[in-house]
Amino acid sequence: MTRRPRAAAAMVALLVLVGSVRTVQENIWSASSGPAANQAKADTSLAAQNVTPTPTPLPLPTLPTVRPITKRPFTLRGELAGAPYEIRVPRKWNGTLVMYAHGLRNVLPNGGRPSTTAEAFLSDKAEKEMLARGYALAGSGYRADGWAVDEGTTDLRQLLTYFEALVSKPKTTLLAGFSMGSVIALTEAERNQLYDGVLGGCPIGAGTPRTFDMMLDLVLAYDAIYGWPQAWGTPGDLRDDLNFPKEVLPVLRQRLAAPGGPARFELMRLLAGIPKGPEWPERVWGFATTTRAQLEQRAGGPVAQNLDHQYGLSEPDRQRLVQLGLPKLEVDLAMSRMGRNRIAPGAGRSYVERFGTFAGSIDRPVLLLGTRADALVTPSHVRAYELQVNSQGGSRFLADAWTNGVGHCDFTPRQLVVAVDALNKWVKTGKRPGPLPAKLGFFERTPAPWPQP
Repeated sequence: MTRRPRAAAAMVALLVLVGSVRTVQENIWSASSGPAANQAKADTSLAAQNVTPTPTPLPLPTLPTVRPITKRPFTLRGELAGAPYEIRVPRKWNGTLVMYAHGLRNVLPNGGRPSTTAEAFLSDKAEKEMLARGYALAGSGYRADGWAVDEGTTDLRQLLTYFEALVSKPKTTLLAGFSMGSVIALTEAERNQLYDGVLGGCPIGAGTPRTFDMMLDLVLAYDAIYGWPQAWGTPGDLRDDLNFPKEVLPVLRQRLAAPGGPARFELMRLLAGIPKGPEWPERVWGFATTTRAQLEQRAGGPVAQNLDHQYGLSEPDRQRLVQLGLPKLEVDLAMSRMGRNRIAPGAGRSYVERFGTFAGSIDRPVLLLGTRADALVTPSHVRAYELQVNSQGGSRFLADAWTNGVGHCDFTPRQLVVAVDALNKWVKTGKRPGPLPAKLGFFERTPAPWPQP
């Protein structure tokens, strides 16, 4: 791994790829990566062998003795096998339990402690409306932070078992996952019969490997335009303790403020296939550096590749860059440099394939919920997932809905309740939902295709 001695610096928060509007609790910190030597190895990953990996979640622990709670309403908070949880049951429960899979939380340096809190749903206001509609809610804080798809899957399963012993077996069980939590939700939709329906909010539908391949493209675009600082590691193997707020962010801001900076950042965005959105450039860059470095440490090596990627620009994009003052020659040179820089899968690739590759073989209702603009988890994720599901003949089990939110997971409480209602009704009646109400900010769209294979 690319390492250097770590300083005992204070941790600096970076809000990145949250799966919750409680962003104050969902901070990203500096993290680490894996061996550069693995970049040159031949691609022996599961994806290269055309095999969809099956994750093996952590074993379920023995749960404590439970005394059923019969008095309602109630809110219960506690911890199961190191994972904090929150359960909320309304006075008049409608029989449906909504399990909540949250998004990425604190990526901590030096093996820091994980979060000690849990929420029953995406926001307090949404929880209040859901309870008023009669839904019971249960959310786990997971036993680990960072890209905790493995731990989160197991922790939610044990929380469901605990709920059934504590309250009763629900008539209907839904799993709602947002951002990174959508990876848990979409994986369970394919491989587990515990949940009757799945809601994927701001969903990572292209899967974990392709998500970080896109982030590698962004890093390579920067390298092609400016050159990659050696102090940050290499484009394919980030330095273990690379600190985005302290090291990367000041450089980005300086580059952006310099003459020609906005045009070069626009070139960078276009080459990486990232759409416009309020997360560009800072939150996207935090995810591309700190979050990827932490994931590489967890995975045991580099996780991203670009061997099958092709880079280019449309003629309108070229013309716009020239209008922004960027010489055509500079654009061509950047594309040429980027195309020559090839990164092979490293030792961590099998991990991200195991925890975040979708076969598309679903047999129960799955509703995807996106926003108008999201540069962090792009709308093209939905298109990628739809194509995968359609290839397996499961289109009748998949629907999508789009809201007027501008930003990552920017849903109103009312929109969330309407989406859950639609999924709940679909499960009960077998009738796929039509367009959701335009007066509440819903609209129909066909998102752009995923920019790479």
